Amino acid sequence: MKLLTITNHPCLLCGAGNTPNAHGETREFVDLEREVNWNDPVILCEDCVTKTASVIGMLSKDDRAALRLEIKERDRRIHDLQVEIDDFNRRATRLGIKFFDDDQSTDKAAA
Repeated sequence: MKLLTITNHPCLLCGAGNTPNAHGETREFVDLEREVNWNDPVILCEDCVTKTASVIGMLSKDDRAALRLEIKERDRRIHDLQVEIDDFNRRATRLGIKFFDDDQSTDKAAA
């Protein structure tokens, strides 16, 4: 298979060609390196590849974008919580309280 940005053949499923979309972007194509009819190449546009992949459970572009936003938000939340934990540890150290990491506490409990 090859990834193509320009092709002289339209998509086999929907017939889309090299025309740009409303944003001025041209779609990419996948050449399956197979031939149908009388030596016509099997070329699929990125939209049809996404649709066919979703049939077997692959994520759509919208789902992938939503998951990326969710992951970014969770990473931000984890960072904020880690900062808060570090702040508590600094305060505790000033008061003379020492906290152990999970690895250290399990080692001492086993001994």
